This record gives sequence, C-alpha cells and structure tokens, in this order.
Amino acid sequence: MSQRNYVVVPESDRAAILDLISAYTRFFDDMAMDEMAQLFTQDVRILPNLGPALPEVIEGRGAVRDFYTAARQQTADSGLQPRHFSTNPLFSESSATAARLSINMLYSEFDQASRATAVKLAGRYSFAVKKVDGEWFIEEVSIGYDL
Repeated sequence: MSQRNYVVVPESDRAAILDLISAYTRFFDDMAMDEMAQLFTQDVRILPNLGPALPEVIEGRGAVRDFYTAARQQTADSGLQPRHFSTNPLFSESSATAARLSINMLYSEFDQASRATAVKLAGRYSFAVKKVDGEWFIEEVSIGYDL
C-alpha cells in the first residue's frame, strides 16, 4: 500500500477550517477588512511573496489588516473588483488544535469600466490554522504563484 501525502481531517474540523478559508478570500474580495482581521490569531504571519518592493513577512493582526486594506483599496481605486477562486484543499498536518493545508487558487479582477475580467494570479495558498477556545483561526498564510 502506498503512503498518502495528505491527512484525513475529522469532518467537523474540516468543514470549519474550509469555511474559515472561504471567509478569508471572500472578505478580501468584498473589502470587509474588519471582519477579515477577526479570522486571524493575534500573532498571525503573512508571507505574500510578491517581490522585493513589499515586506517578506507581515506579522500581527493589525499589521496584516493594514496590509490587506491598502492592497484592496488600491484595486478599488483602480475600478477593479477582485474574485478569488479556491479549490482542491489538501491537509498535510492535523491535530485537535492545529492543522496545515494548501489550496490552489486563481485570482481575477473585473474591470468595471471595460466590463472585462482578467486572471491576474494563479498559485497556491498554504495555511497554518489554530483552534482556540473551540474556534479555528488563521495563524499563517504563505502565497506561492504560478503567474
């Protein structure tokens, strides 16, 4: 029998974690940054991997909120509406209070002036999540890009 390179997560935890990840991308798209910030642990780390013009790591709930707010405001000011499409989640680690997973993603932007949609990024999100007092939170996000 071959060894799996993923782990099976109890259904209740799997559903809660996937809802958490869906909220993360949806809140960004909908510019709901206060709601998005509540999804993170206080000591969250984001590794955006967007090149030398940006920090390698953004740490702490407030700093992460500010980073995402500025990024999302930039798209809004340009007349663009982002949409995240996430698929194929695989868990690589899981315990009663922590998990790691990766999800393929496609990021598009709808230009309100031209009515055109363009795929801007494709890649994979890697998440570390943590259960605190019965609720799952995002502890770390690393973003890897194909485009």
